[in-house]
Amino acid sequence: MIFAAYFVLAPGEHRQVTFSYRLPSPILSGEESSYAHYLLQVQKQPGTLAIPLQVHTELPPDAKALNTDPDPRKLNSEAVEYATKSQIHIRFEVVLQSDD
Repeated sequence: MIFAAYFVLAPGEHRQVTFSYRLPSPILSGEESSYAHYLLQVQKQPGTLAIPLQVHTELPPDAKALNTDPDPRKLNSEAVEYATKSQIHIRFEVVLQSDD
């Protein structure tokens, strides 16, 4: 899945862009193993300055995060949250395990 947006901003103008996507549920059912990888890659637009980037990933009720990369700002049984600046392309990965 690819998300993209095109809009014009005047110099010095600010705008917040939010994308929401719900993964097919349940993501771990029918798998041979009880593990799943969630991967999100964010590509920075060439020629732009670093901008704040927040990623909030809600976990399925039947899963827990075993590993994350990079280290999240917040991690609990319900969500993984990252807060960074998009100075370069960045990849977020969460390894999930089913509680079943």
